[in-house]
Amino acid sequence: MHLKYKINRGCPQGSCSGPLFWNLIADDALNLQLPLNCKLQAYADDLVLVVWAKDKSNNIQPSCLSIRFFRPGLR
Repeated sequence: MHLKYKINRGCPQGSCSGPLFWNLIADDALNLQLPLNCKLQAYADDLVLVVWAKDKSNNIQPSCLSIRFFRPGLR
């Protein structure tokens, strides 16, 4: 399963305040308690939520639980 969200707000690339905002957001995000089969990875200025399961039917529930942590920030 692959989900995409269009993000229409945030800090512009190359701004002076961008690195500070990234540190604040990434620090909070990386410290969230996610389900056992979910992992948040950060690289440069990107975050990716990785969810694994034995099959697709077992993958839906943890994905939905994890996405609810991030959804308010994507609106």
